[in-house]
Amino acid sequence: MVQETPSLNLLNCQAGVPVTITGCTGGYGMQKKLQNLGLATGQKVTKVHSQPMGGPITVRLRNRSVVAVGRGMAKHITVETETS
Repeated sequence: MVQETPSLNLLNCQAGVPVTITGCTGGYGMQKKLQNLGLATGQKVTKVHSQPMGGPITVRLRNRSVVAVGRGMAKHITVETETS
């Protein structure tokens, strides 16, 4: 029996650990907005900080830019951790 691992999203990944964006489960409008922010499939990012009490998620892109996305958007961004 093969057991599937639960998908990891940007909301529940650990801060400080580099991850690669594998997709977006949102609609076309959300995907377009994320691409405009630089959060495209294949992009390597690092979650910097997660605000308490429902605030935004801060993410550092590979080019050192920092962007903030709301928790609603962050839970639709699927990621995978870097394996060494």
